[in-house]
Amino acid sequence: MFSFTQGFIRTWQPKSKNLRVIYKPRMEVRVHPKGNVTVSMVVKRQGISWRKVIGKFADNKLDKQQIDQLNARYRKWYLWLEDKTSLPQDIIDREVRAEGRAHEAAGDAQLEIAQAGGPMKVVIDDYLKRHVSTLKTVDQIERMYAPREEDWTVGGSGWKEDTGGCLGALREVFVADITRPYLIDLLRSIDAPTMANRARSQVMKLCGWMVENGYLESSPATNLPKNAEKKRHRVLSDDEIKRIWPLLSQPLRFALCTGQRRSEIAEMEWEAVQGDTWTQEETKNGLPHALKLPAFALSQLPDRTDGDVWGVHESTLTHHWRDASDAVGLKPETRLHDARRTVGTGIAELTGSAEAADRVLNHALPGVTSRYVRTDFGSVKEEALRLWNERLEEVLV
Repeated sequence: MFSFTQGFIRTWQPKSKNLRVIYKPRMEVRVHPKGNVTVSMVVKRQGISWRKVIGKFADNKLDKQQIDQLNARYRKWYLWLEDKTSLPQDIIDREVRAEGRAHEAAGDAQLEIAQAGGPMKVVIDDYLKRHVSTLKTVDQIERMYAPREEDWTVGGSGWKEDTGGCLGALREVFVADITRPYLIDLLRSIDAPTMANRARSQVMKLCGWMVENGYLESSPATNLPKNAEKKRHRVLSDDEIKRIWPLLSQPLRFALCTGQRRSEIAEMEWEAVQGDTWTQEETKNGLPHALKLPAFALSQLPDRTDGDVWGVHESTLTHHWRDASDAVGLKPETRLHDARRTVGTGIAELTGSAEAADRVLNHALPGVTSRYVRTDFGSVKEEALRLWNERLEEVLV
């Protein structure tokens, strides 16, 4: 029987921009262009295909525990698939029966212990209602905890892939199941390293809240492993701005004029725009942020109505930017946040001051300065935005 070894796992490297598939007995390894890996058991009988994912990894750097778990899952499913008379639905039924026997073997006493802390879905709903609902980032956090969808059809035993939030699986367990090994495995199952780090941060906050509110005696999420992140330095050139501008929607053009965060652009309301001044009462750093908008930025706004200025979700802005970037073939690829970095860089170059860029972008003041400097730098921001918008107009001529 085949076994996973470090040598074999090191070969899981992307070799082109296309999906790479490695076949082994009853199994395939899919190496995606960005390096993330999916390991699945596969079988096709009487024209019916069946696939069971037994491992998802961010890259080919697996530790001993992950390799041992992968080998155990492979052996279990390989022996089941050796029964050539069974159809995919029979295999699904066999797994369900095996899980049922495992629960029976655990006994009522152990099940009571496992369920003593209550289901996590109740805790998460409580956390979202009592704590997260007060935060500006409530929408993003709620999406992370969105429940997954079940799929018990032939070819899709278990949970549907790519449904629910990256932390939606927490809703399916009990408080007593929230252990450090469980949380580490959960974070490792998230393909994107950056998203895994965001989920790590949220899990640590959730567990801290559970301790404060009596759900846990101590947090199992202290110092969870963190993925290394590659910092982005992408800034759009004048030529790239000129090429992408005609394809940008109005809110994206406004973002390139002001450098504000995508969530702040998406949530912009007419009530906050008085004359040529846009005031954000709730911001990431907790302080109001007023911007006196230059004429060019004001010209990007739609006709005034009531309620939201743009009527779009922040994720829609991300997709629109990606579509425009792909359409003009910007290389290397750009993200919406690169527009914010472009504005900050441009302001710093025009004013000779990184501080002016920080104030327009509304970065928090460092350390003890934030306690003693209580001004909104209105004139600094006004002049910086004026210079940047004039520069932007020159580029677009």
